Amino acid sequence: MRGTLNYLQTALPQTKLVLLLRDILDCPEKTIAEWQKNDFYIAIDKFYHQIQIVGTPEVFDTVREYRFPPTIAEKVRYCGYLHRQPGQKSRTRIRQELQVSQRERLILVTPGGGEDGYELVDNYLSALALLPAKYRIKSLIICGPEMPKKQKQLVERAAENNSQVRVGEFTDDLMSYINAADIVVSMAGYNTVCEILSAGKPSVIIPRHKPSQEQSIRAERMASLGLIKTLIPGKEDFSPTTLMNLLLSQLEDQQKLKLNLDMNGLFRVQNYLLQLMAQKVCEHQLNRIYQKYTSLPALAIDRSAV
Repeated sequence: MRGTLNYLQTALPQTKLVLLLRDILDCPEKTIAEWQKNDFYIAIDKFYHQIQIVGTPEVFDTVREYRFPPTIAEKVRYCGYLHRQPGQKSRTRIRQELQVSQRERLILVTPGGGEDGYELVDNYLSALALLPAKYRIKSLIICGPEMPKKQKQLVERAAENNSQVRVGEFTDDLMSYINAADIVVSMAGYNTVCEILSAGKPSVIIPRHKPSQEQSIRAERMASLGLIKTLIPGKEDFSPTTLMNLLLSQLEDQQKLKLNLDMNGLFRVQNYLLQLMAQKVCEHQLNRIYQKYTSLPALAIDRSAV
């Protein structure tokens, strides 16, 4: 983007530039080292008028964690997380389509794109077999379009032995299925977590632990606030038994998730952009007034007074 940013700064200097960041990029040590190595701090300070972070400092204080210098910190606006609207289909309709009765619980399993989601799905199927018989569970597993074909075939083969499990590859209306579910098992990608929290669903989150620590950090911080239950591979025993116990704790907990988290990100992103636009209009009008009056030969005027 260097060429574009340089062009805007020189040819269109009145252009307002905004950098939008999700809450967490990676662990502070790696992010700080990368930004210092590539002069990202210098570039952000030079080019951008505002930095919008779609997150909250209660979960992850980006300014402090990534050591933003004061000149950048003063440009930061925390916007909150991005609330998602309900899906295209009602909870009742989805549960009818999946043939989930009123006495049954629906668990949705979604490993994102699915490229590295097989372990999560395989452990879930093994954990499902360990659940006590008194729990009447139906499961929908959405493997993701990037799950390798051989792994997807293994999932489908395992599901064939359990009539209460359905397997799909992809949906463009995940929010409808999240709303219909009683529990969601997923990774900790930004978008999926926002969708789960928007729906207020109990969840068991198993974050991707490589190559970036982004998901692990997000899961740990949100778990510490009581927003999710999480199992961190590499730090905890990621076994079917451990996963079963987490599922049991969510099945037994009948209380609705009390969401005490700022989810007004979309509104604030829009509002901060409108403020920048209004500021630009005011600056343009002030320049016109200044130019008009300073063009009068007998009148000297202080621009700051204008």
